[in-house]
Amino acid sequence: MPNEQLIDSSKDGDDSGQPSAILPTTSGSPEEQLQQLPDELAVEADGTLKVNTDELYLFDTLIELCRNNIKYFEDDESENGLRIHGAFVGLIDHVVTAKPLVKEVHDFAHEYDFDENTPGNGFRSFLYVVECCVKTTLKLARYVMENRGTMMFRKAMYVKEVEAYNHLLASLCTCLKHCHTLRRWTEPGHLFPDSRTVEELLGKAETINQFCFYGRCLGFQFCESMKPLLKFISIGMAGFSEGYYSEGGKISKATSLMFTSTKYMLDPELRARRIVNISQHSNVDFCKAFWFLAESELMHSLPSFVGFKVKVSRVITIPPEPIELKAEKSDVMISIPIAQSHCGAGPVKARLISAVKRKGMIGEKVNTRSTIHPPSAGLIFHCHGGGFVAQSSKSHESYLREWAVSLNVPILSIDYSLAPEFPFPRALEEVFYAYCWALKNCELLGTTAERIVFAGDSAGANLNLGCVMKCIEMGVRRPDGI
Repeated sequence: MPNEQLIDSSKDGDDSGQPSAILPTTSGSPEEQLQQLPDELAVEADGTLKVNTDELYLFDTLIELCRNNIKYFEDDESENGLRIHGAFVGLIDHVVTAKPLVKEVHDFAHEYDFDENTPGNGFRSFLYVVECCVKTTLKLARYVMENRGTMMFRKAMYVKEVEAYNHLLASLCTCLKHCHTLRRWTEPGHLFPDSRTVEELLGKAETINQFCFYGRCLGFQFCESMKPLLKFISIGMAGFSEGYYSEGGKISKATSLMFTSTKYMLDPELRARRIVNISQHSNVDFCKAFWFLAESELMHSLPSFVGFKVKVSRVITIPPEPIELKAEKSDVMISIPIAQSHCGAGPVKARLISAVKRKGMIGEKVNTRSTIHPPSAGLIFHCHGGGFVAQSSKSHESYLREWAVSLNVPILSIDYSLAPEFPFPRALEEVFYAYCWALKNCELLGTTAERIVFAGDSAGANLNLGCVMKCIEMGVRRPDGI
């Protein structure tokens, strides 16, 4: 049983409605001020303010905090006072709705675990998202309660924060209801509703308010170090979209990008509307154009100057030649199919990255004056992300260099063909062929391939899993880790 922690509403403060303990007012934006608060509520010496760390008790704690703020602002007739009062009333409604839904999802989430020792699935992940929302909203409500009577409290700013999390919790309540719908649509123990069409699933998603996820609440479920990066990317996407769809030359578009980026940085609600609009109505060409910003000459040169130093970073070409491999569990030889879909047989390009030069490594001269290290026992087989339509091994080189130095193993990153010019299954065929080539010619990569680990993100992770499934299907040696 967790420590009993609660809010004593009988000790709301003095006659002004001010709580008995006031936090020192911090400087900076509302987001920066909230980040300075601890994850759990402070425990006062007199027991006035305490919080239970148990997930469901967080809902009750948030309700008590909202009631405290409602009581304080109920006599405030100003526009911001009325708005913040209404936002806290709405929060209570959504918390009351969410609490039983969370409990019900929690009760059946275990049915979709891989096994008893691996408690993980999409339902559990979504419960974590809801918990992050409640904890962040709880910190916000607490901050308002403890600072609302001070001279430095900016009501006009915090009313927007409270309204944003009010809308966020409302959207998550809708998602929780869809979790129950998804369970009704599936067979017991099955994750996917095979009897339903994609249109039905997307129709359910259209009822969710998406704006709240891209404005002030952006990245609420991630760690603090991720939030500035997400904000930077979202501002860049919103600003880039205006330049992409506007008329004019490169200079006018660059000028427009500088102005619009500032606008979207200062107005989170405007940024959210823009991102949702382009995500719903833009085509694949816009996505490719935005993602390929990372393929510019400047971005390509950055890893060489500011990244980890490696001795080897070169593109190699894997020819489309017949390959035979010994089966993993027998002496049978397996013929590996060459990638043929959509455009016939063709070479596959890949980037070899290594912190040091190793014996047998492709492209290294025998009489080189550099130190030649013995082959590594390991190999990382990497596939980059990018929605199957964008990016390359070069745009992911910054962290691949770090891996190569930290792990001291060669990395082979595959530059598979991109859609829509090369639709599925071309990319998967190339990745599988490249993996089999690496098994056959591991000495050219500076490794004995005793241990092979697959790594990738987004589309690359999808291709890795597809490659493993093809290995199982054909009897080819599987990687030692994913």
